[in-house]
Amino acid sequence: MTEDVSIVTAEPLLRPALPAWLNEPVLLIAQLVESGHWDKIAQRLQVQREGGYAGIDGFLLLLSYFGSHSRSGLKCFSERVRPHGEKLAALGGRDRLPQQSSMSRLLAAVEMEVVRELGPWLLWAASGAKAILQHPSTWIIDAVGRGWQVFDYDPTKTVLRRRALPEGEGLPPARRRAKGFAKPGYPGAKRGEVQVSRATLQHAGSGLWLDAPLSSGNGEGRAALASAIAVTVRVCEELGHPLQRALLRMDGEFGNVPYLSMCLEAGLPALSRLNRPKLLDQPGVRRHLAEGTWYRVPDSRSGPPRSAMDLGVVRVRPGRDSRRDDGTPYEPIDIRVVVSRYERQGKAEHGRVIDGWQYELFAAVQMPADGWPAPDVVAAYFGRGGQENRFAQEDRELELDRILSYNLAGQELASLVGLMVWNMELVHGFHLNPPPVPKGPVRPRELLVDERPVPAGFVPVEDPVEDPVVEDKLEPEPVEESAAEDLHKALAEVLRPLDWSRMLRQREGWSFDDEKSTLRCPAGATLAVTTVIQNTGRKRSRIVFRTPAGTCRSCQFRSECLSSANVDAIKQTGFAIPKAIGEQVRALLPQVRRARRLGRSTDAMSRPPPSGLPRRAPVAEPLPVDFDAGTAQPGCAQVHAAPFLPAEARKAFRRTAEPIAVRINVHKPVVEPQHPYLATGPEDRQRRRATWAQRLEWMALPTGSTVNVVLHGGAVLAATFPWIAQT
Repeated sequence: MTEDVSIVTAEPLLRPALPAWLNEPVLLIAQLVESGHWDKIAQRLQVQREGGYAGIDGFLLLLSYFGSHSRSGLKCFSERVRPHGEKLAALGGRDRLPQQSSMSRLLAAVEMEVVRELGPWLLWAASGAKAILQHPSTWIIDAVGRGWQVFDYDPTKTVLRRRALPEGEGLPPARRRAKGFAKPGYPGAKRGEVQVSRATLQHAGSGLWLDAPLSSGNGEGRAALASAIAVTVRVCEELGHPLQRALLRMDGEFGNVPYLSMCLEAGLPALSRLNRPKLLDQPGVRRHLAEGTWYRVPDSRSGPPRSAMDLGVVRVRPGRDSRRDDGTPYEPIDIRVVVSRYERQGKAEHGRVIDGWQYELFAAVQMPADGWPAPDVVAAYFGRGGQENRFAQEDRELELDRILSYNLAGQELASLVGLMVWNMELVHGFHLNPPPVPKGPVRPRELLVDERPVPAGFVPVEDPVEDPVVEDKLEPEPVEESAAEDLHKALAEVLRPLDWSRMLRQREGWSFDDEKSTLRCPAGATLAVTTVIQNTGRKRSRIVFRTPAGTCRSCQFRSECLSSANVDAIKQTGFAIPKAIGEQVRALLPQVRRARRLGRSTDAMSRPPPSGLPRRAPVAEPLPVDFDAGTAQPGCAQVHAAPFLPAEARKAFRRTAEPIAVRINVHKPVVEPQHPYLATGPEDRQRRRATWAQRLEWMALPTGSTVNVVLHGGAVLAATFPWIAQT
């Protein structure tokens, strides 16, 4: 060292502020700590691990990750936040942040039962969302001035592509990380071989996420909807809002008896497409739609102009294979049905295209007609499209399609923390500038009649089967037997001139019943005419008689008569008859077959089933419709959508948080380390399992530590963070 150089010591510079991209995580963590929710999360998020980081440590890193909007993977964010990790962890009472490798192991150990219990509480109570849903700007006001809490339920998919995994000598076994995490399913417009479904429940007026369970493949169906209904009911109870004015809007895949029954049994109004397009084929329904008045549906003028009409109350039957979880069948349900139409050429996207018009059915479950006229029911259903925009916003802002863990419970936890960040941004943006209560005169309702005529061919000319009009309890009318008897008499008159004694001379013991037009074999089985074969260019036709399936199952002559080993094999025989008689029989057969089916159905319905469970009406039966039920004079006000703009509230919070400067000073006392040869107590000596409290202490700040947070330029935030005013 040369003599002209000296060493000068100086006072250290002021500690620099945290980078601006950590401002929002600092505010959100501090808010949870000050509100007392941080300790509750630490107690409830229990992750079974042998030492190391606890669940709250993983929550801290995930909240920082999503709150920073870093638009990178967790590994990249972990490296980026490392210089500031000690200060950020100290804010949550922890010693340090986990690195990406530790975080992967922690998420892999998360259990689904813990996440499912924690999720709705995180999104609702811990986020402080209650105040927003109490504000009238987030309500939808119906035609008589009543406020409705409207919820949107729609599963969304995260699709994965399976890359090629070469196999051969010298290569390790092929293993896919997504095995057990994702399964094949219907991906909609997305492309991929396996997928994960997220059953999302969102409040329509505020944009708050309220439930988001994950499942492999197509989802958990009824279990996921049951969770959404339970969360909706619980939210309404905490708000003190009547459940009969809460509406659950669902995708068309839920427009069937099992799902609609779940809403009815919970007392929750619901809106969905109705998956019963054959209802539009019933002549009485066609006549009602042709003679009634169609009203214009309010829309954004970006699509085809629609009109709507109330159909009435329809008794909808479950499918033949629909069963509850306990194996019992579902009962038919009576629901209000609304029909919409618009001009369309080609194949129907939904419903039916009839004479250049597409008709769609909507199930308006427990939606009163005075508050929700038919046009507004249709408009409310298509208002669900706003949730698709929020899915796109969530993808841009949170990137929840990114896979952070191949443990489904760990991935669900990460998704919930991301959605919680969205909710907290929205809540604090709302409190920064609370909107006024909407006031002013109610806009009068305008019911615009659609003058476009119904096509002349819409109503069928022939009306052989009238729709059963509901009287009293919507019981279906009995099948008339006179028409079937007349058909059998007509068939007997056609077949009687044939010389049946000559035709049966080579069939010993066979006989023909000219009253019922049936054959009888020596064992007494009855064969009915089923087919007439008209051979082109020949002067004679062939008539075929058959037994019902299973008739010959226990016959003593079966081995001599049938060579098939199938126990339900059908016995049939045929005869050549004059072509003119064959044409007459062929003309009668379609009506005869239908009469037989109705007769067999009536007989079967009159007998008790072997299972002892109550029988349901045949699916082919027309659905009973009461065209006058459920109608009411609509209110005089126009249905108002919620005017609140959630995206503006979130942007306002971010703009306010970005320019502030945050400094965190952490002081940790010097702790004398325990000598490695000495046990801390009997528990350590005996290697006992640690309690949850002891596991939580492993990465906690040392006792006596102090954390000082200084905000520069954050006075405006005191409107939503009360603890700022105290510092």
